[in-house]
Amino acid sequence: MSDQYGNFQGVPQTPAPAPYQQPPYGRLDQGYPAAAQKPRPGITVMLALAAILILVALRIVDFFLAASIDSLDASSWRSLLFTIFYIACGCQVYLGRRSGSIVQTILSALAIAVNLTYLPDAIKAKEAIDMLAPKYSGTVTMVILLTIVSTVFSVIAIVLLWLPGTLQYYKETALYRQAQAGQAAPQFPVQGQPQQPMPPQQPMPPQQGYNQQYGQQYPNQPPQYPQQ
Repeated sequence: MSDQYGNFQGVPQTPAPAPYQQPPYGRLDQGYPAAAQKPRPGITVMLALAAILILVALRIVDFFLAASIDSLDASSWRSLLFTIFYIACGCQVYLGRRSGSIVQTILSALAIAVNLTYLPDAIKAKEAIDMLAPKYSGTVTMVILLTIVSTVFSVIAIVLLWLPGTLQYYKETALYRQAQAGQAAPQFPVQGQPQQPMPPQQPMPPQQGYNQQYGQQYPNQPPQYPQQ
């Protein structure tokens, strides 16, 4: 049945869709959109940064030990230069840039190769120093120990920089930067909050009858003529 304006009454109306609810923000590994808020470094990232800081401290101590026995040479200054690069790489890792892991891995691999080449010569030199200059024996022993510890932490740093947790942090940080730059960041499903399907559209019934205001004849209705 229609009213005077031709609008049918009693026809079921399509329900309005449910209002959009913003999903909770969080980390990507918890099922939330990673670009929603700035990611925080995980345990693997923090351990990698700790290993890099230890390497920096060992390099500085080694430099001053070499200076105390008047044995500063080109290798000592290269060691100090490595320290500067270590600090720069640590900052890049903390900011979530993969380039920090790449450069730090290259530097650590070079340091491991140099240390393994240096250790046999240092041990032989210590035997001669014990005989000729025993007052420097303790310092040389300390340098050898620092070299061994530095080699171990270089290996640890490389492993930590390429663990899944560290790589995940890089991905989350990249998504966050894209969101901050106004780019379309990919969205991920939210755990525990399935998307509500849209209600099916109900077909409108065929319109029948005569619109008295506009004089239109609806379908499925025989033509009507005024009575004489």
